[in-house]
Amino acid sequence: MFSSTTRTFHNLDSLRAFAVIAVLVHHLTALLMSRQVLPPIHGFAEAGHVGVLAFFVHTSLVLMFSLDRIAAEGRERSFYIRRISRIYPLSILCVATVLVFRIPSSPEMSFVRTSTINIFANFLLIQNIIGRISVSNPLWSLPFEVQMYAVLPFLHKLTARRHSISLLVALILGFSLIGWTVQHQTGHASMLAFVPCFLGGILAYELRKTIPFLPSLVWPFFLIFWITAVSLGLRYATSDIYQPVTWVAAVVLGSTIFCFRDSTHTYWNKVMEVIAKYSYGIYLTHLPIMWLAFYKMQIHSTWASIVVWLFGTAALSVATFHLIESPMIKLGRQFSDYLAPHPQPIEVEIMPAAVGAAAGAADGSFLVSDTKS
Repeated sequence: MFSSTTRTFHNLDSLRAFAVIAVLVHHLTALLMSRQVLPPIHGFAEAGHVGVLAFFVHTSLVLMFSLDRIAAEGRERSFYIRRISRIYPLSILCVATVLVFRIPSSPEMSFVRTSTINIFANFLLIQNIIGRISVSNPLWSLPFEVQMYAVLPFLHKLTARRHSISLLVALILGFSLIGWTVQHQTGHASMLAFVPCFLGGILAYELRKTIPFLPSLVWPFFLIFWITAVSLGLRYATSDIYQPVTWVAAVVLGSTIFCFRDSTHTYWNKVMEVIAKYSYGIYLTHLPIMWLAFYKMQIHSTWASIVVWLFGTAALSVATFHLIESPMIKLGRQFSDYLAPHPQPIEVEIMPAAVGAAAGAADGSFLVSDTKS
């Protein structure tokens, strides 16, 4: 559950849960189609990419709320420390596990030895900058998130300015134009290809005070429709319009999130909250577990392999959250709080009024604490 000072956004848990489910469905259907268990289903061909796109919108949105809750003084430093402690520990474990146990980057492939430079690039999550491959396919999106962290505090400041929505729309259009131009000229746009996607989340933050007018029951169906429509759009898009489709999709998602009333269905909210809570672990571990369940264990029944995969991914995600993610999140928060500026006592000279003819006029000094944050 995500809380702000004014509203509770169960719908954001649903967005994150549907994003990771889209990634799982994409990889499972791709594997089953490759084994001819399922016929070709073109609607799921890009569902994984759309799920990551939803992650980008969701992440930038909730981190804007996170920045709201961090004291202004030292905000950038605290934010960076907390994000590093959140994303790196589990990604480092994932990279190390893949290399030690020789797990292929995708289940149907064979393990390929990689260079020392590529290993360090994956540990540091800079593989997109230096043109290296990810040792596990889900790792491809993490460098873009890390690079987004660098500018998010400054975008947070921008939203406090007058006419901030106009400035944000100008940024979306400007980066879309730059990204399309670079992609058209070079064949790839790298980080520029995803800037408008993250800005979709900033747009949602700007529209957070929208009075919701659509029923909460429609929100899950809207997400299914959005994921399916964008996946089909990407499936049939040419290379020239592939990235523009993702930008439009991110803006549409960001601009509609707060049009829906927040869910009040207790059981649904709990399920979505649990999936969202463990979604990072699910995202990073589901392919290694798929390789284990479908290839390494040599289970003859496809459906038994699916059960092993689902339970294995769930169990490992819960374990890694409680053993790694949660302790490191807490440690990062404590460390950032330790480094945060603390109010210092200041000496204020107070000139009291006359206290009577017998006492006469007197000066006094008092030590007072500055409680401003």
